[in-house]
Amino acid sequence: MERKRVAIIGAGVSGLAAIKACLEEGLEPTCFEQSEEIGGLWHYTDDGGQQHGASMYKSLISNVSREMSCFSDFPFNTDTPPYPPHSQFHHYLQQYCNRFDLRKFIRFKTQTFQGTVTHSRSYRTPDRFQGKTVLVIGAGNSAGDIAAEVGLTASKVYLSLRDGVWILPRLTHGARPLDLSVSRALLHAPDFVSRNYIKMLSRTHINQANYGLHRTKDPYTHGFMVNDEIPYRLASGKVVAKPDITEFTPAGARFADGSCIDADEVIFATGYDVSFPFLDSDILPSSLQDQELYKLVFPVRMKKHTLAVIGQIRNRGGASPVVELQARWAAQVFQGITQLPDQDMMLGYFRRDRQYRDARFGPNKLPVVDLRYTDDIARDIGVKPSFWRLVLWDPSLAFHTYFGPAFPVHYRLMGRHSWSGAAAYAKTALIKTYSATCTNRVQTRHKVNSLMTVLLVCLMVAVLAVIVMKS
Repeated sequence: MERKRVAIIGAGVSGLAAIKACLEEGLEPTCFEQSEEIGGLWHYTDDGGQQHGASMYKSLISNVSREMSCFSDFPFNTDTPPYPPHSQFHHYLQQYCNRFDLRKFIRFKTQTFQGTVTHSRSYRTPDRFQGKTVLVIGAGNSAGDIAAEVGLTASKVYLSLRDGVWILPRLTHGARPLDLSVSRALLHAPDFVSRNYIKMLSRTHINQANYGLHRTKDPYTHGFMVNDEIPYRLASGKVVAKPDITEFTPAGARFADGSCIDADEVIFATGYDVSFPFLDSDILPSSLQDQELYKLVFPVRMKKHTLAVIGQIRNRGGASPVVELQARWAAQVFQGITQLPDQDMMLGYFRRDRQYRDARFGPNKLPVVDLRYTDDIARDIGVKPSFWRLVLWDPSLAFHTYFGPAFPVHYRLMGRHSWSGAAAYAKTALIKTYSATCTNRVQTRHKVNSLMTVLLVCLMVAVLAVIVMKS
């Protein structure tokens, strides 16, 4: 029987995950990449990839820790620091590509549409801003990174924020990566617990009112900036926060508080507009508001589900685990292993889901997802870790999976294409986060101590007792 063929546009994180997922399910993928290398925006070039869409700056460091941004069955090397720079993340993608022999399915320097994409003020390094007054516009991670770095060389940097910003550090108590605080147990906590925790972290990191950052809106619905350096630049006066811009003047800008500045350079860090110019609008509208995607992947109104949109999301953690699950799901649907609901059911789900996201996360250029979303996709393809199965199989693993950080490797513990090393890795992933940085102390074998084991067993017995009583 002839294998089904799948066309994949782009060899970035989503594209590589899609190639591998297709191969796992016996499909024949062909990936079209318009540049000469894999990695998408993680492939840094000095010219900023002027013809190839989104790009990055030379000093960029991942805002997501390594164990939370890796693929589920391919961990980072042990010499990778907790927050890898872009060069090491790109090297990781190259290793992933080589390990699973994905490169032969990629056609480099190929175009799927006409025209070019240009960035008139693509930022690479701060060198050209030496001694200048610079205005940076935006409240996201890129705006914070650029303002902080340009602040080292520029005479003055103004950071324009429409409505203030919540700033979080990469590292929390004990220099623990921030995203390691996300666990499945927290999914059952009321929303106000998570919201207040984010606010507490931000206020501990920097007093917003003292530096013109005060934000009245909720960090869940209006996002936050992850940045370690901006507080130091603000405290030194190298970066000054300003409100929203009301108009540009011949020499600079006027702000909502009536103040004006002169500026030599303006850097827009306000995000990207997503479009699919290589697809007919009847298949997939260019406007995100007009797209009807079942669980943010499958166009609802297509009669045959032969198109999947991978990676058109904004995750509250790493992108790799999300796009990998989306790709695994899409490959199973294409191969007929997993069936989608009928159109009416998918359309109803899409409308309810959009209302939920608008209420929970507010308006965003890209749909915001979190652990609830990835667990939902994992449930659809039979790889969501089952607490009760894990309790019977390995209580210690059940504890790590539900009360510890929600690592991507959890989606390889069971179901199709499970990984034999997943259980062992899941127990040590937290320790491995620091494998590149704990070189000055003797490595010891970590075990759950006897007290923890007793407490764990008692907890599980109590939970089981409650369930039995209710039934």
